Parts: sequence; C-alpha cells; structure tokens
Amino acid sequence: MQSNVADDPIYTNRKYPYPCSPPYVPNENPTGLYRLEFSLPTDWTSSSPSSFSIMFHGVESAFWVFVNGRFVGFSKDSRFPVEFDITDALAIERSDQRSKAHGNQNFCVGDNSRPDHELLVLVARWSDGSSLEDQDHWWMAGIHRPVEILRRPRGANIFDLRNAQTLRKRRRDERNDEQPTVSVRIML
Repeated sequence: MQSNVADDPIYTNRKYPYPCSPPYVPNENPTGLYRLEFSLPTDWTSSSPSSFSIMFHGVESAFWVFVNGRFVGFSKDSRFPVEFDITDALAIERSDQRSKAHGNQNFCVGDNSRPDHELLVLVARWSDGSSLEDQDHWWMAGIHRPVEILRRPRGANIFDLRNAQTLRKRRRDERNDEQPTVSVRIML
C-alpha cells in the first residue's frame, strides 16, 4: 500500500504531477521493492496437480514480479487486475542460505514454520503509461489494492464460450432471421 513507501500520494484533476513529455518519464522516478516470504497451504500442494497464479488488483504504475528469483511478469496498468502464472516458479526449491540472508519478514499461509517461497515486486511510480492515466484521481504509487494467489486444477480452462440469441421484431408473430452472437474467451 502507498502508506508503506517513502513517497507521498498526489492528487490531480487537470495537470500532470510531473513534466509530461510522452513517452518519457522524469529522471527522478521513485521506485519501491516489496518482498514477502510465504508458504502455500499444505492441502494445496498435496492434492491433485494444480496450476497457480498471482493476481494483483491494483499497482501503480509499472511493476516487475519475481517468485523464487524467477521473473514471472510485467505490467503497467494501474486500475485493472493483472494475473501471472507462477506454477513453474513455485516448483523451484528455495535454498536455506537465501532464507537466512533476508531475515524474518514472512507470512506463512500453510503449516510450515519456515516459508517456502519468496515474492519480490519492483514498482516504478512513473511509466510511459502514466500519461494515459491523468484523470481526476489520487496517484497512489505502489501496490494499492489486494494481491492474491489462486489455485486451479491443472488443465481447467474454458475457451470460446458462445451465447446465441434470436431477435424478434416488434410484432410478436414476426421473427427476424438475424442471429447475433456474443463470443467470450475466458481463461481460467
């Protein structure tokens, strides 16, 4: 959350809070590093094969995500959720040396006393996308909405859902031959 970093929230309604010259950003670009050690619940890892993803519900402005030292994604849209597949990164064994080097900042979701995984998120306050986001709002650099890890059965995907409807003309006894369709691609 913004309150955890050494940078202040900024409110604007018409003027950019920095010299705006897209796609360039200011040389002074506050950047924060978030670090969390965590373990998954034991029933998540001992049951049937699963895939795992991490969802960020709001990060401003650009951010890079690493799990267990492996790069898993980059995004720069601060108002929409973004999801990254972390299944392969969670399979990496974590060394005791790395755990000792970083101290005791951790969060155990599972039954383990020592966290099994490390999440690093590097967040830059300004990006070339910042010039597209200047509405009447607070600039809240950093992670400003929830972050969650999702588990799904491996291979559980829904693709190309189709909903077909028939339109009727104004009079009930006349039918229209047009059949509009709505196609939605859903990835789980």
